Amino acid sequence: AYNTNPRIDNYYLEIGKSESAKMFGRDSFPGHVRFGGIRFDLYCDAIEVMVGWALKHRQFAILLRKKNPKLSFRNLCTLIVWKSRITEYLQSALQVDERSCRQIIETVTLTPENLDVHTNISGNFTAPAYIDIGDNRAISPVWGNLSQPFIFLLTELKRKYESDWFDNVNERETMFREQLYALLNDERFYKSPGPIIIRKQGKVITDIDALVYDKVTHKIAVFQLKFQDFFMYSLRQRSNRKADMLKANEWIELIDNWISQNSEKDLAHMIGVSDGRISKDKFRLFVIGRNAANFSGQDLPDKRAAWGIWLQIFRNKDILINSVDPLESLHSLIVSDSPFKKEPLHAAVEIIKIGNKEIIAGQFDKMF
Repeated sequence: AYNTNPRIDNYYLEIGKSESAKMFGRDSFPGHVRFGGIRFDLYCDAIEVMVGWALKHRQFAILLRKKNPKLSFRNLCTLIVWKSRITEYLQSALQVDERSCRQIIETVTLTPENLDVHTNISGNFTAPAYIDIGDNRAISPVWGNLSQPFIFLLTELKRKYESDWFDNVNERETMFREQLYALLNDERFYKSPGPIIIRKQGKVITDIDALVYDKVTHKIAVFQLKFQDFFMYSLRQRSNRKADMLKANEWIELIDNWISQNSEKDLAHMIGVSDGRISKDKFRLFVIGRNAANFSGQDLPDKRAAWGIWLQIFRNKDILINSVDPLESLHSLIVSDSPFKKEPLHAAVEIIKIGNKEIIAGQFDKMF
């Protein structure tokens, strides 16, 4: 056991926030959407608190082992806790009602009820914050809050509140578009207030998720935004994410045809630009995945668009502020950063013998 004080507690609460911000899944939904009546940002705030607790406990365990190196670090970092006590602590940290805290704790706990859901895909298990062992007790593995706590949370939210999940998924595109537009916060840019529906002979054929028009250069950035769910080592899930991403090839074809088959005057009207200086050669197409864009394999992304991820845009946000031609610079940067443009690795062939077996590693196209 160890004693702490408010200053140390508050320090680790702040560290929990900063560490949580780096973790996958923290930004999966707008904060205002609700699951089981509780806002998504409150679930995330709770995980930030739990991450802070885990970091604090780990540091005290490190200090204890310095005094007594024979102690097992694994044992020190795995606790048995009273769930009622954890509820009290969380209620104090979040300043919310007890029922909400209990519901949040249940959503980050591995139980006999949800065990199959979290272990049914080989290689995709993510650690829980707590493991229920009955009698108002739970195992609290510190590593559960330091690996991928938001992924466990999201899996449970989808399982427990399926109707809320599918209602809230529609909010992701709006959030994604608003975050993109926030990086283009200048009067020189016109931004479509919502998706633009593309019709042919009165029939909807596709849409544009986001569009930005530069009034200075007259460049037009057309975006398809892909908000993917998390996948780890499951080849099946990877294949599904890849197939969904490559559907954008069809979108690119439709948008390219739409541009070529309409007059520049009609295009200006359809995208909401009234200055009459639209030129077809000024369009730049983007396919932006939230977490992944380019997958290895034989099926390749259409080269008529720049394929990238949200973090590439966010990382290069200064270009959007300081470049003479921001949209063209962003398009060129993402295209040049494509993994398909990188030089292939030249790995030497190596033969590893284990008993009477041989493992051959290297570039197989040069070996056979």
